[in-house]
Amino acid sequence: MKTFDEIFSEIKRRCDSYDPEQKRAELKEKLSRRRIVLFGAGMFCDSIYTALKEYGMDAECVCDNYKKGADPKTGLKIITPAALRETLLDANVVITAASVEPHEEIHEQLISMGFVRDRIFSFNQAMEFVNQVHVAITRMSLTKFLTYKEGHKRAYDFFRDDLSRRILIGRINSYLFNDSMSEYAVPNEYFPDEFKFSDDEVFVDGGLYNGDTVRLFIDKVGGKYNRIFGFDIDENNITEARENLSMFSNVEIVNKGLWNHEETVKANLRARAGSGVNPEGSDRADMVSLDEFLVAYGDTRVTYIKLDIEGAEYSALMGARKTIADCAPALAVCVYHQPQDVYELLELINGINPQYSFMLRHHLPSCNFDTVLYCYQDKSF
Repeated sequence: MKTFDEIFSEIKRRCDSYDPEQKRAELKEKLSRRRIVLFGAGMFCDSIYTALKEYGMDAECVCDNYKKGADPKTGLKIITPAALRETLLDANVVITAASVEPHEEIHEQLISMGFVRDRIFSFNQAMEFVNQVHVAITRMSLTKFLTYKEGHKRAYDFFRDDLSRRILIGRINSYLFNDSMSEYAVPNEYFPDEFKFSDDEVFVDGGLYNGDTVRLFIDKVGGKYNRIFGFDIDENNITEARENLSMFSNVEIVNKGLWNHEETVKANLRARAGSGVNPEGSDRADMVSLDEFLVAYGDTRVTYIKLDIEGAEYSALMGARKTIADCAPALAVCVYHQPQDVYELLELINGINPQYSFMLRHHLPSCNFDTVLYCYQDKSF
Protein backbone atom coordinates (compact mmCIF):
# COMPACT_ATOMS: atom_id res chain seq x y z
CA MET A 1 0.00 0.00 0.00
CA LYS A 2 1.20 3.54 -0.71
CA THR A 3 2.69 5.70 2.01
CA PHE A 4 0.63 8.48 3.52
CA ASP A 5 2.82 11.12 1.88
CA GLU A 6 2.32 9.54 -1.57
CA ILE A 7 -1.45 9.46 -1.11
CA PHE A 8 -1.58 12.99 0.24
CA SER A 9 0.38 14.28 -2.76
CA GLU A 10 -2.39 12.86 -4.99
CA ILE A 11 -5.04 14.49 -2.80
CA LYS A 12 -3.34 17.89 -3.11
CA ARG A 13 -3.23 17.57 -6.90
CA ARG A 14 -6.95 16.83 -6.91
CA CYS A 15 -7.56 19.92 -4.78
CA ASP A 16 -5.96 22.07 -7.46
CA SER A 17 -8.81 21.33 -9.88
CA TYR A 18 -11.68 20.97 -7.40
CA ASP A 19 -14.33 23.69 -7.11
CA PRO A 20 -16.94 22.87 -4.44
CA GLU A 21 -19.12 25.85 -5.32
CA GLN A 22 -19.29 24.72 -8.94
CA LYS A 23 -20.12 21.20 -7.81
CA ARG A 24 -23.03 22.47 -5.69
CA ALA A 25 -24.22 24.77 -8.48
CA GLU A 26 -24.30 21.89 -10.95
CA LEU A 27 -26.12 19.69 -8.45
CA LYS A 28 -28.66 22.44 -7.71
CA GLU A 29 -29.26 22.93 -11.43
CA LYS A 30 -30.07 19.23 -11.85
CA LEU A 31 -32.32 19.12 -8.80
CA SER A 32 -34.19 22.29 -9.75
CA ARG A 33 -35.25 20.98 -13.16
CA ARG A 34 -38.13 19.00 -11.63
CA ARG A 35 -40.33 18.81 -8.58
CA ILE A 36 -38.51 17.40 -5.54
CA VAL A 37 -39.65 14.57 -3.29
CA LEU A 38 -37.79 13.46 -0.16
CA PHE A 39 -37.85 9.69 0.39
CA GLY A 40 -37.69 8.73 4.06
CA ALA A 41 -39.35 10.55 6.97
CA GLY A 42 -36.44 9.78 9.31
CA MET A 43 -34.05 11.79 11.45
CA PHE A 44 -32.28 13.55 8.55
CA CYS A 45 -35.40 14.53 6.60
CA ASP A 46 -35.73 17.86 8.41
CA SER A 47 -32.08 18.86 7.96
CA ILE A 48 -32.15 18.04 4.25
CA TYR A 49 -35.47 19.85 3.75
CA THR A 50 -34.15 22.96 5.51
CA ALA A 51 -30.86 22.95 3.60
CA LEU A 52 -32.54 22.58 0.21
CA LYS A 53 -34.94 25.39 1.10
CA GLU A 54 -32.00 27.64 2.04
CA TYR A 55 -30.69 27.05 -1.48
CA GLY A 56 -34.04 27.95 -3.04
CA MET A 57 -35.32 24.40 -3.58
CA ASP A 58 -38.69 23.47 -2.07
CA ALA A 59 -39.49 19.82 -1.60
CA GLU A 60 -43.10 19.00 -2.53
CA CYS A 61 -43.69 16.11 -0.13
CA VAL A 62 -42.13 13.18 1.69
CA CYS A 63 -42.51 9.57 0.61
CA ASP A 64 -42.18 6.79 3.19
CA ASN A 65 -42.75 3.04 3.20
CA TYR A 66 -44.21 3.01 6.71
CA LYS A 67 -45.30 6.45 7.93
CA LYS A 68 -48.45 8.37 6.98
CA GLY A 69 -50.00 11.77 7.56
CA ALA A 70 -47.70 14.79 7.81
CA ASP A 71 -44.06 14.94 8.76
CA PRO A 72 -44.00 16.66 12.20
CA LYS A 73 -40.84 18.70 11.58
CA THR A 74 -41.18 19.80 7.97
CA GLY A 75 -44.97 19.92 7.82
CA LEU A 76 -44.84 18.14 4.46
CA LYS A 77 -47.45 15.59 3.50
CA ILE A 78 -46.24 11.99 3.66
CA ILE A 79 -47.29 9.92 0.65
CA THR A 80 -46.98 6.22 -0.11
CA PRO A 81 -44.66 4.76 -2.75
CA ALA A 82 -47.76 3.88 -4.78
CA ALA A 83 -48.87 7.51 -4.76
CA LEU A 84 -45.36 8.59 -5.69
CA ARG A 85 -45.39 6.28 -8.72
CA GLU A 86 -48.87 7.32 -9.77
CA THR A 87 -48.56 11.11 -9.41
CA LEU A 88 -44.88 12.09 -9.27
CA LEU A 89 -43.02 9.70 -11.52
CA ASP A 90 -41.44 12.71 -13.24
CA ALA A 91 -40.02 14.13 -9.99
CA ASN A 92 -36.48 14.17 -8.64
CA VAL A 93 -36.22 12.02 -5.52
CA VAL A 94 -33.72 12.69 -2.73
CA ILE A 95 -33.05 9.71 -0.46
CA THR A 96 -32.77 10.90 3.16
CA ALA A 97 -31.78 7.54 4.70
CA ALA A 98 -28.16 7.61 5.91
CA SER A 99 -27.62 3.91 6.60
CA VAL A 100 -26.17 1.93 3.71
CA GLU A 101 -28.64 -0.95 3.54
CA PRO A 102 -31.86 1.13 3.72
CA HIS A 103 -30.34 3.62 1.27
CA GLU A 104 -29.58 0.86 -1.25
CA GLU A 105 -32.99 -0.74 -0.73
CA ILE A 106 -34.77 2.57 -1.42
CA HIS A 107 -32.62 3.17 -4.49
CA GLU A 108 -33.50 -0.23 -5.94
CA GLN A 109 -37.15 0.29 -4.98
CA LEU A 110 -37.23 3.54 -6.95
CA ILE A 111 -35.62 1.87 -9.97
CA SER A 112 -38.25 -0.88 -9.86
CA MET A 113 -40.96 1.81 -9.71
CA GLY A 114 -39.73 3.31 -12.97
CA PHE A 115 -37.46 6.16 -11.82
CA VAL A 116 -34.35 6.59 -13.91
CA ARG A 117 -31.01 6.74 -12.09
CA ASP A 118 -30.20 10.35 -12.92
CA ARG A 119 -33.37 11.51 -11.12
CA ILE A 120 -32.46 9.71 -7.90
CA PHE A 121 -30.22 11.73 -5.59
CA SER A 122 -28.27 10.18 -2.75
CA PHE A 123 -28.00 11.10 0.90
CA ASN A 124 -24.40 12.14 0.31
CA GLN A 125 -25.43 14.48 -2.51
CA ALA A 126 -27.98 16.08 -0.18
CA MET A 127 -25.22 16.56 2.38
CA GLU A 128 -23.52 18.94 -0.06
CA PHE A 129 -26.20 21.46 0.93
CA VAL A 130 -26.71 20.37 4.55
CA ASN A 131 -23.04 20.83 5.38
CA GLN A 132 -23.03 24.37 4.05
CA VAL A 133 -26.19 25.44 5.88
CA HIS A 134 -25.17 23.89 9.21
CA VAL A 135 -21.43 24.64 8.86
CA ALA A 136 -20.49 21.05 9.67
CA ILE A 137 -16.96 20.59 10.95
CA THR A 138 -16.51 17.67 8.58
CA ARG A 139 -16.22 19.91 5.50
CA MET A 140 -13.06 21.92 5.21
CA SER A 141 -10.53 23.45 2.86
CA LEU A 142 -7.11 21.96 2.24
CA THR A 143 -5.58 24.83 4.21
CA LYS A 144 -7.70 23.98 7.24
CA PHE A 145 -7.04 20.26 6.94
CA LEU A 146 -3.28 20.85 7.05
CA THR A 147 -3.81 21.58 10.75
CA TYR A 148 -4.73 17.91 11.20
CA LYS A 149 -2.44 16.37 8.57
CA GLU A 150 0.41 15.18 10.78
CA GLY A 151 -1.99 13.55 13.24
CA HIS A 152 -3.68 11.66 10.41
CA LYS A 153 -0.27 10.56 9.15
CA ARG A 154 0.61 9.16 12.59
CA ALA A 155 -2.69 7.27 12.70
CA TYR A 156 -2.18 5.93 9.16
CA ASP A 157 1.26 4.61 10.10
CA PHE A 158 -0.08 3.20 13.39
CA PHE A 159 -2.91 1.04 12.00
CA ARG A 160 -1.85 -2.44 10.90
CA ASP A 161 -4.80 -3.35 8.67
CA ASP A 162 -5.47 -1.94 5.21
CA LEU A 163 -9.19 -1.27 5.82
CA SER A 164 -8.42 1.05 8.75
CA ARG A 165 -5.96 2.95 6.58
CA ARG A 166 -8.39 3.17 3.65
CA ILE A 167 -11.14 4.46 5.96
CA LEU A 168 -8.76 7.13 7.26
CA ILE A 169 -7.97 8.26 3.70
CA GLY A 170 -11.68 8.04 2.84
CA ARG A 171 -12.44 10.46 5.66
CA ILE A 172 -9.89 12.93 4.30
CA ASN A 173 -11.47 12.74 0.83
CA SER A 174 -14.88 13.19 2.40
CA TYR A 175 -13.67 16.26 4.33
CA LEU A 176 -12.23 17.87 1.21
CA PHE A 177 -14.48 16.64 -1.62
CA ASN A 178 -17.62 15.26 0.10
CA ASP A 179 -16.82 11.84 -1.36
CA SER A 180 -19.20 9.08 -0.31
CA MET A 181 -17.86 6.55 2.16
CA SER A 182 -20.33 3.83 1.16
CA GLU A 183 -17.57 1.53 -0.10
CA TYR A 184 -16.03 1.44 3.39
CA ALA A 185 -19.25 1.01 5.34
CA VAL A 186 -19.54 -2.29 7.19
CA PRO A 187 -22.32 -3.78 9.35
CA ASN A 188 -22.27 -4.70 13.04
CA GLU A 189 -21.66 -1.25 14.48
CA TYR A 190 -20.31 -1.58 18.05
CA PHE A 191 -20.25 -5.38 17.78
CA PRO A 192 -17.58 -6.40 15.24
CA ASP A 193 -16.55 -10.02 14.83
CA GLU A 194 -13.29 -9.32 16.65
CA PHE A 195 -15.26 -8.76 19.88
CA LYS A 196 -15.95 -12.06 21.65
CA PHE A 197 -18.50 -11.87 24.46
CA SER A 198 -19.02 -14.11 27.48
CA ASP A 199 -22.06 -14.68 29.70
CA ASP A 200 -20.54 -12.40 32.36
CA GLU A 201 -20.19 -9.07 30.54
CA VAL A 202 -20.28 -5.71 32.32
CA PHE A 203 -21.22 -3.21 29.62
CA VAL A 204 -20.94 0.58 29.93
CA ASP A 205 -22.96 2.52 27.35
CA GLY A 206 -21.77 6.12 27.23
CA GLY A 207 -24.42 7.97 25.23
CA LEU A 208 -27.39 5.79 26.12
CA TYR A 209 -29.88 7.74 23.98
CA ASN A 210 -33.10 5.65 23.98
CA GLY A 211 -31.42 2.38 24.90
CA ASP A 212 -31.04 1.17 21.32
CA THR A 213 -27.43 0.01 21.67
CA VAL A 214 -28.20 -1.72 24.97
CA ARG A 215 -30.97 -3.66 23.23
CA LEU A 216 -28.52 -4.69 20.50
CA PHE A 217 -26.00 -5.74 23.15
CA ILE A 218 -28.54 -7.86 24.98
CA ASP A 219 -29.49 -9.55 21.70
CA LYS A 220 -25.80 -10.09 20.92
CA VAL A 221 -25.15 -11.93 24.20
CA GLY A 222 -28.44 -13.83 24.08
CA GLY A 223 -29.72 -12.08 27.19
CA LYS A 224 -26.83 -13.43 29.31
CA TYR A 225 -24.74 -10.74 31.00
CA ASN A 226 -23.69 -9.57 34.44
CA ARG A 227 -24.63 -5.89 34.47
CA ILE A 228 -25.21 -2.90 32.20
CA PHE A 229 -24.61 0.78 33.00
CA GLY A 230 -26.15 3.41 30.71
CA PHE A 231 -25.15 7.11 30.96
CA ASP A 232 -26.91 10.04 29.30
CA ILE A 233 -27.24 13.75 30.11
CA ASP A 234 -30.65 14.26 28.47
CA GLU A 235 -33.65 13.58 30.73
CA ASN A 236 -35.88 12.91 27.71
CA ASN A 237 -33.51 10.19 26.54
CA ILE A 238 -33.35 8.76 30.05
CA THR A 239 -37.15 8.58 30.28
CA GLU A 240 -37.44 6.79 26.95
CA ALA A 241 -34.57 4.43 27.76
CA ARG A 242 -36.12 3.47 31.09
CA GLU A 243 -39.32 2.52 29.29
CA ASN A 244 -37.53 0.65 26.50
CA LEU A 245 -35.31 -1.30 28.91
CA SER A 246 -37.76 -1.83 31.76
CA MET A 247 -38.15 -5.53 31.03
CA PHE A 248 -34.45 -6.27 31.53
CA SER A 249 -32.74 -6.90 34.87
CA ASN A 250 -29.41 -5.55 36.12
CA VAL A 251 -29.57 -2.43 33.96
CA GLU A 252 -28.51 0.73 35.80
CA ILE A 253 -29.56 3.95 34.03
CA VAL A 254 -27.71 7.08 35.12
CA ASN A 255 -28.79 10.63 34.23
CA LYS A 256 -25.21 11.87 34.04
CA GLY A 257 -22.60 12.20 31.33
CA LEU A 258 -19.19 10.57 31.36
CA TRP A 259 -16.39 13.07 31.97
CA ASN A 260 -12.92 13.31 33.52
CA HIS A 261 -14.26 14.28 36.95
CA GLU A 262 -17.52 15.04 38.75
CA GLU A 263 -18.82 18.42 37.62
CA THR A 264 -21.89 20.30 36.39
CA VAL A 265 -21.25 21.79 32.94
CA LYS A 266 -23.04 23.80 30.28
CA ALA A 267 -24.76 21.72 27.62
CA ASN A 268 -27.35 21.62 24.86
CA LEU A 269 -30.12 19.24 25.85
CA ARG A 270 -33.40 18.08 24.29
CA ALA A 271 -31.57 17.36 21.01
CA ARG A 272 -32.10 13.62 21.39
CA ALA A 273 -29.06 11.84 19.95
CA GLY A 274 -27.37 15.22 19.47
CA SER A 275 -27.53 16.34 23.11
CA GLY A 276 -24.05 17.15 24.35
CA VAL A 277 -21.69 19.28 26.40
CA ASN A 278 -21.34 22.79 25.02
CA PRO A 279 -19.43 25.65 26.75
CA GLU A 280 -21.94 28.08 25.25
CA GLY A 281 -25.01 25.95 25.92
CA SER A 282 -28.08 27.23 27.75
CA ASP A 283 -28.65 24.03 29.74
CA ARG A 284 -26.77 22.32 32.57
CA ALA A 285 -25.68 18.70 32.77
CA ASP A 286 -24.24 16.64 35.62
CA MET A 287 -21.06 14.74 34.77
CA VAL A 288 -19.05 12.00 36.46
CA SER A 289 -15.90 10.05 35.71
CA LEU A 290 -16.37 6.33 35.14
CA ASP A 291 -13.57 5.51 37.58
CA GLU A 292 -15.21 7.54 40.36
CA PHE A 293 -18.65 6.14 39.61
CA LEU A 294 -17.51 2.53 39.74
CA VAL A 295 -15.71 3.02 43.05
CA ALA A 296 -18.82 4.62 44.57
CA TYR A 297 -20.98 1.87 43.10
CA GLY A 298 -18.80 -0.76 44.71
CA ASP A 299 -17.88 -2.73 41.61
CA THR A 300 -14.94 -1.72 39.44
CA ARG A 301 -14.97 -4.55 36.88
CA VAL A 302 -15.93 -3.60 33.32
CA THR A 303 -15.58 -5.70 30.17
CA TYR A 304 -16.89 -3.42 27.40
CA ILE A 305 -17.25 0.36 26.99
CA LYS A 306 -19.01 2.15 24.14
CA LEU A 307 -18.72 5.94 23.80
CA ASP A 308 -20.78 8.12 21.46
CA ILE A 309 -21.07 11.36 23.41
CA GLU A 310 -20.88 14.19 20.88
CA GLY A 311 -17.23 15.16 21.22
CA ALA A 312 -16.77 14.48 24.95
CA GLU A 313 -15.03 11.17 24.30
CA TYR A 314 -11.54 12.45 25.22
CA SER A 315 -12.69 13.68 28.63
CA ALA A 316 -14.62 10.46 29.25
CA LEU A 317 -11.55 8.34 28.44
CA MET A 318 -9.45 10.48 30.78
CA GLY A 319 -12.02 9.73 33.49
CA ALA A 320 -11.79 5.99 32.78
CA ARG A 321 -8.00 5.65 32.79
CA LYS A 322 -7.83 3.30 35.78
CA THR A 323 -10.60 1.10 34.40
CA ILE A 324 -8.91 0.89 30.99
CA ALA A 325 -5.49 0.20 32.52
CA ASP A 326 -6.66 -2.38 35.07
CA CYS A 327 -9.55 -4.13 33.29
CA ALA A 328 -8.61 -3.68 29.61
CA PRO A 329 -12.27 -3.67 28.53
CA ALA A 330 -13.08 -3.83 24.84
CA LEU A 331 -13.71 -0.29 23.60
CA ALA A 332 -15.90 1.12 20.83
CA VAL A 333 -15.21 4.87 20.67
CA CYS A 334 -16.77 7.22 18.12
CA VAL A 335 -14.10 9.34 16.44
CA TYR A 336 -16.16 11.36 13.93
CA HIS A 337 -17.23 14.35 16.03
CA GLN A 338 -13.95 16.26 15.66
CA PRO A 339 -11.21 15.80 13.03
CA GLN A 340 -8.49 15.31 15.66
CA ASP A 341 -10.41 12.53 17.44
CA VAL A 342 -9.24 9.86 15.01
CA TYR A 343 -5.64 10.23 16.18
CA GLU A 344 -5.90 11.91 19.59
CA LEU A 345 -8.21 9.25 21.03
CA LEU A 346 -6.13 6.48 19.48
CA GLU A 347 -2.95 7.86 21.03
CA LEU A 348 -4.62 8.47 24.39
CA ILE A 349 -5.90 4.89 24.66
CA ASN A 350 -2.60 3.41 23.49
CA GLY A 351 -0.81 5.47 26.11
CA ILE A 352 -3.12 4.20 28.87
CA ASN A 353 -2.94 0.55 27.81
CA PRO A 354 -0.48 -0.37 25.01
CA GLN A 355 -1.66 -3.99 24.98
CA TYR A 356 -4.69 -3.24 22.79
CA SER A 357 -5.11 -4.07 19.13
CA PHE A 358 -6.81 -1.24 17.21
CA MET A 359 -8.96 -0.97 14.11
CA LEU A 360 -11.01 1.76 12.50
CA ARG A 361 -14.40 0.94 10.99
CA HIS A 362 -17.07 3.06 9.34
CA HIS A 363 -20.81 2.39 9.15
CA LEU A 364 -22.58 5.12 7.06
CA PRO A 365 -22.07 6.81 3.65
CA SER A 366 -21.00 10.19 5.11
CA CYS A 367 -17.98 10.99 7.27
CA ASN A 368 -20.34 13.09 9.41
CA PHE A 369 -21.45 9.94 11.22
CA ASP A 370 -20.41 6.60 12.66
CA THR A 371 -16.67 6.17 12.33
CA VAL A 372 -15.70 4.01 15.30
CA LEU A 373 -12.33 3.14 16.84
CA TYR A 374 -12.39 -0.44 18.14
CA CYS A 375 -9.86 -1.54 20.76
CA TYR A 376 -9.48 -5.10 22.03
CA GLN A 377 -6.90 -7.58 23.30
CA ASP A 378 -5.54 -10.98 22.29
CA LYS A 379 -6.44 -10.67 18.61
CA SER A 380 -4.34 -10.15 15.51
CA PHE A 381 -5.07 -9.44 11.87
